[in-house]
Amino acid sequence: MKNLITFIALASSMALLGREISGRVWLDKNGDGKLDGEDKLLQGMLVSDGYGFATTDAGGAYRLKLHGQAKTIHVQRNDEYTADIGQFWHMLSGKENYDFPMANARPVNGPVNIVHCGDMESENLDYVEGIKEIIAAHPETSLIVLSGDISAGNTKGLQAHRDMVNAKSLGRPVAYSCGNHDLDFRTRWPQSPACPYLTIMGPWWESFIHGGILFVTAPIYASWEAALPYDMLDFGDYLKELCARHPGCRKALICHDIPDLTGYSVQSHSGAVNLDDEGFSTIIYAHKHINVVKKYPSGRRAFSVATPNKGGAGCFGHSIRTIRLDSMGGTSKIIYWDLKSHMAITAPSPDMVEVDEAGRLHVSVAAYGSTDEFVSVTATIGGKTLELQPSGCMAWSGWLGGHGLAPGQTSLCIAKATIPIPAKTWKQGKVLHCQKTGHPHCNGPWLCQVKLHWPSLSCWATAFLWRLQMTQKAKKAAFAQ
Repeated sequence: MKNLITFIALASSMALLGREISGRVWLDKNGDGKLDGEDKLLQGMLVSDGYGFATTDAGGAYRLKLHGQAKTIHVQRNDEYTADIGQFWHMLSGKENYDFPMANARPVNGPVNIVHCGDMESENLDYVEGIKEIIAAHPETSLIVLSGDISAGNTKGLQAHRDMVNAKSLGRPVAYSCGNHDLDFRTRWPQSPACPYLTIMGPWWESFIHGGILFVTAPIYASWEAALPYDMLDFGDYLKELCARHPGCRKALICHDIPDLTGYSVQSHSGAVNLDDEGFSTIIYAHKHINVVKKYPSGRRAFSVATPNKGGAGCFGHSIRTIRLDSMGGTSKIIYWDLKSHMAITAPSPDMVEVDEAGRLHVSVAAYGSTDEFVSVTATIGGKTLELQPSGCMAWSGWLGGHGLAPGQTSLCIAKATIPIPAKTWKQGKVLHCQKTGHPHCNGPWLCQVKLHWPSLSCWATAFLWRLQMTQKAKKAAFAQ
């Protein structure tokens, strides 16, 4: 009996690991999601469960033996046939048949032009208006890439992006990658321990062909608040087999952060996948909330972008990157979008202004962009103006004397942020984008004001209270991130 039980358990395990699925891929000409007489069965379409691969035959049919860890099944979109978010993949269940109705892909004529955002971390979709305006000004745009941290702490951001930021709404294919904040709250949502990103957005890794370039979406290598629901070495295995199926093809890696942190290789169970050897000319990522381009000896470029909206915290002005991939390589521009809505300028609490022995007031202002070149911040009290200096992430500060204010008095403090240099002298590849042409506040200045009171306390006590308050605010802000 014991041997029989063991045999049954082993047979069940083998059946699970060796379960085979099948399906068909076709061009759904009338868009009804059903295979009918006018539809075209598609040969040569690549289907994968993230571990193994199958290719459709002349009848558009495939058969694939599932890996024991597989959670989804997806079809590789290409320059002829595509499908929108939520339509190119299925969650695996007990079914044996998974079909993929496809649509004609939008033609890519010439270089691949990409609009790139990352670290949205919110269901706030204001920044999408910036993407639409960039597309309107640059109709050659052919692809939108959103590199991870779509949400933060809940599923609202994931759901909003799936439903509202897609090919249907933007008229261009949209590619997503999985960030740590898309994973690390999964133990706190109703369907725990299921992965919210996998359930809402789709596969942790996949690939598609666009403009003749093989784009590979990589998962995030760590989720600091929860264990990863996948093995990065499995992704390496997938990448190695995928590259073997596309030899000599130009390739690009889309990810939340570079898997090996340096951009040279991806580890697998059978050794490293060398990105130079496999023809990866581009890496598109985010995660660090900075605008930077890394250049490699091979000519590869790694493009990172800061946050585009109110959701994420960053040291750069809210940004959208455009990337152009042509036969010569990759170039890009950073577009600072709608600064009037995103310049967060504040001043110290009215009763907590710091005073030194000489009677100078310590003015501290928070303004996005303290490490970029497009912001200058001044503070004015009692007719006296001081140009503040960057003193940390988003922080500007200085000591203002000659203000005419005495202990016990109150005066208005006005903080002003401006663009200190004309656009023609900016660094190459950086652009200020007006949300509406001719908008009177597009180029600044951006103002805020607050009444400051010099309390009749000792300088030391006032400074201590102010520093204590600022420390508490900083801790709350860090915790919120």
